[in-house]
Amino acid sequence: MNLKAAAQRLGVHYQTAYKWVRSGDLVAVRVGSRYEVSEAAIERLHAARRNVARDLTARTEDETPSVVSDVRDWLHQFSRLPLLDVEPAVIHAARRVAETSGDLSLIFIANLLRTDPEVVTYFDPVPTRVSLLGILAAARAREWPNTDGPLIRAFRSGETLLVPHVAQDWLRRQVPHDLHQYLDEIGLFSLVAAPVLADGIPIGAVALLRDHPGRPFRPTDEQRAGEIGELVGTIVARARASVLARRTRVIVARQLGSWGSASPPSRAELDSLVDAESMPIAVLDSDAHVLAANAAFAELTGNAEAIEREFPLAPLADGDLDFVDTIVRVAEPGPSYDLVLHCAAVRDPDATLRAVVIVGRSLAEVDAEASAV
Repeated sequence: MNLKAAAQRLGVHYQTAYKWVRSGDLVAVRVGSRYEVSEAAIERLHAARRNVARDLTARTEDETPSVVSDVRDWLHQFSRLPLLDVEPAVIHAARRVAETSGDLSLIFIANLLRTDPEVVTYFDPVPTRVSLLGILAAARAREWPNTDGPLIRAFRSGETLLVPHVAQDWLRRQVPHDLHQYLDEIGLFSLVAAPVLADGIPIGAVALLRDHPGRPFRPTDEQRAGEIGELVGTIVARARASVLARRTRVIVARQLGSWGSASPPSRAELDSLVDAESMPIAVLDSDAHVLAANAAFAELTGNAEAIEREFPLAPLADGDLDFVDTIVRVAEPGPSYDLVLHCAAVRDPDATLRAVVIVGRSLAEVDAEASAV
């Protein structure tokens, strides 16, 4: 049979079969300008590939790199940073997952209306594939949500999807025709896709893809991918909360500044100002005593006196900074817990500190507010 027919028998692209001939993996006889391949040569290649797959999948669980392993601690610590933004945070997460697992990672986060992607990012440990992946990711993103690939199915269903062996004919249908020649360079033989969850709600999906036919993902990898999806969801929810908190402190600080020191707002006006905000917010005086706080802030902190004691007033009082992001630990009453405080100074015309606006968010759990902003 000719090389094209042999490629069909092997379930690969013609160019892949040609590479195997050139490398000696597939025995072929050249007849004029074409290659002829025997049934025996095809069976020999099948047998060799089965042996390789058997040897690789015989590895114990301890010998196979975990798809989460060290990345779990990294993602957890990353989510606790006081300053986060959604897109750069997701990009860093995708890179860290790929570098740790050795697999290609792809993450997409839907916008708040779930109508379009907010972030689509990827990373591959092999630099030569990065450009190709970017083109493919962009092409697929333009078709979203009119596609039904594993990533979108994981997002819509909220369930992890394991595909130990990716059918190559299916893969060819997912790739634009003008990019088929690059399929051999990308290589996709196994994948696992998991929803990215924030407060239990799917807000995107993460996929891990392998470029080696002899190392399929296993059910244990399915569970680990689910853990990664939850951790990425925590990062995204906290990043959204961080963005909203920093925006809120600026708006409220400007409003306070507009009153002026000659006509300071009354207690009722301060209460009205903070009660209008959905995020936990408080206004402190120049001695770090709470002047007003909304119900969300009282619920978040549980102890205004502890916040007054722990609040780092010096950088704002000294006039060095007008904005501070910091983590404080509230240790009493009850168990200790960490809060991120996003602070803004309100100053008189002579730069004297008049008040401080604080917008808080918890690091103990992902708040419903964070996944709704």
